Amino acid sequence: PSAFFEADQILSEVQQRQVGAQEKMLGELKALVGRMGGDDGDVEVLQQTKDQLKSMFLLVVVGEFNSGKSSFLNALLGSNFLAEGVTPTTSKVNVISYGKDPRSDENPLEPSLLRVQLPVDWLQHINLVDTPGTNAIDVTHQVITETFIPRSDFVLFVTSVDRPFSHSEKDFLQRIKAWKKKIVVVLSKADILGDSSAQPELEKVVQFIKQGLRAELNEEFPVLPVSVRTYHRRNKGDEVGQELSDGMDELQEFLRNNLSSSSRFALKLASSNAVCSKIGAKYGDRLLNASHQLKDDLTTLKHIEEMGSLFREDMDKDLEQQRLQLDNVLLNLKHRGTNFFDDRITILNFFSLLNETKLKNMFEEEVVRGTDTEMSRGVATFVDWILRRTESHWGSVARVIREQASHETLAKTGPVTPQFEYNRNNVLDEISKTIEDVTEGYVREQEVGKMMSEVKNAIYQTAVMEAGALGLSAVLSLALFDVTGMVGAGTLAVAGLGILPYRRVQLRKKFYAKVDELRRNLKVELHTQYQREMEERKDKLRTALSPYELYVRREERDLERTRATLSDLLASNRAILSAKE
Repeated sequence: PSAFFEADQILSEVQQRQVGAQEKMLGELKALVGRMGGDDGDVEVLQQTKDQLKSMFLLVVVGEFNSGKSSFLNALLGSNFLAEGVTPTTSKVNVISYGKDPRSDENPLEPSLLRVQLPVDWLQHINLVDTPGTNAIDVTHQVITETFIPRSDFVLFVTSVDRPFSHSEKDFLQRIKAWKKKIVVVLSKADILGDSSAQPELEKVVQFIKQGLRAELNEEFPVLPVSVRTYHRRNKGDEVGQELSDGMDELQEFLRNNLSSSSRFALKLASSNAVCSKIGAKYGDRLLNASHQLKDDLTTLKHIEEMGSLFREDMDKDLEQQRLQLDNVLLNLKHRGTNFFDDRITILNFFSLLNETKLKNMFEEEVVRGTDTEMSRGVATFVDWILRRTESHWGSVARVIREQASHETLAKTGPVTPQFEYNRNNVLDEISKTIEDVTEGYVREQEVGKMMSEVKNAIYQTAVMEAGALGLSAVLSLALFDVTGMVGAGTLAVAGLGILPYRRVQLRKKFYAKVDELRRNLKVELHTQYQREMEERKDKLRTALSPYELYVRREERDLERTRATLSDLLASNRAILSAKE
């Protein structure tokens, strides 16, 4: 064909400002996506679009393999420059530009791209792009083509009469439309329907494709039938007779009318503008998803706080039951003391009463003995209760944290940027590890020993003596039974044996008072220790969770700023196309 594209015109001042604004927009959006930790492919597309903005207009031809794409391209170029065949013949994107002599050059930086120069006049104004056929056995061909689509300014989509608008073609057209590209459908192999008498059949195929486009893509696209075979026969001077029109003249006329210099500028600007819109919208959605995820994180933190309140309520309810186990040890001791006074402070034991050492030993043996073991066992049970319940509570919190870090949780809100997911998972993983470390850091024996020390202090307090190295049994004896002057020989000699019942009552009353005082002191000490332990564990859990809350608050603040920046960029992007002379 002749040179049917007019030369580029000098840009007006408004157009120059539009190009400058679009370049600036692409650069700022690229920087923002980079700061967000966006996909490398998106950053690359934005850079390529920026580079392409002042480059030659790209007329991109796509289609499934064996759709007649290569034959159509050769007809468009006016000669058989490109390989044709029933198997995939193009494995790279061929960017075809003007050159006096045919040549091709590979670019190490873009191994999937081949730059081809051909002596076709109209290529001085437009670059033609041949892409690998889609829906081929080699899936990389489709990936290469899809990756190049954002750089296109105008798309010719080649389908064939023998398999028009297949399911895979619908899917691929959806991907092209997502970039808001101008699309024209080229219906190849029209001649296989027959001669001109088959025109109604051809029209049915055209309408079938148009209806499919409306139904699947909700848009009207031009559908132009062509017959490369008829076109070549006509060019050779063969008699075509009643054959269907080859459609190439109509196609060239359509391109000439729709790809004037001013139209090409508008399409190129709109194409780059659409790239900004699509990628901007993608990251707007991701920011929104991230915002929803952060709100879910705040809900989770509140849920953990509520779990802590319920845990403390349950612990407070069970505290009295746990304390009574230790109190029962002292009540049993009190009962044994009652029996001791009734059985031992009698006239029958007169000579034993004269020996204070023997009497004290009898008290320790019959009343106090075993109490230290029972107290130790009770304290161990008390500590085990706190540790077991705390470990269970912290385990529940750790499970909630792990669930928040799971892919299933993120999937509920939709995709976010890899950087957001990475940072968030790092915080959650660190919190889970901290909780596990703190839980493992509690050594039962140490906790029991610490609690027993405080129990001894309560007994020392009852005995009105300083803490020392005495064993628990000895301290209990001193605290509960002071026989000095109470039943001694001098007392008995002066007052007579008749005083024993009175002394027994006094001893019992004093013993009861001491046991009750010990019970009160022990209750206070256990409650104090319990409060201290619970607050200490609450503080440790709060400390472990604080990075999570700080992260959420910081991300919310940063996210809001980023969303505002992106919103301003997209508003400016929309304004570029509406600039007037």
